[in-house]
Amino acid sequence: MWHEFIHSCPIWRNKNPYYNCAFVSTSSELKGMRGMEVVRVLTFFSFVFQGELYPCAVVHWFDCISDEPDKDTGMWVVRPQCQANISIIHTNTIYRAAHLIPVYST
Repeated sequence: MWHEFIHSCPIWRNKNPYYNCAFVSTSSELKGMRGMEVVRVLTFFSFVFQGELYPCAVVHWFDCISDEPDKDTGMWVVRPQCQANISIIHTNTIYRAAHLIPVYST
């Protein structure tokens, strides 16, 4: 058993913001990355409605560049959505933390 931490800090160590990315399950019928999306978690919050607690996250969505993984690396290539597409999701849809590697050149 192990735990993953997904950080969402507007000021990390008294400097810049630190927002982790995560995989969000969007379709249980599709396997692997085809049933997931990548998001950057901006904040976590919860609220109580009619006596039930709802843990949520405010997220910014990423788009996949292609319908297939990159042929050279075998990894999926994503980019932040151009428009400010920010949503509130239930934390149960977060599958796990994601580590994004930047593309340094063409």
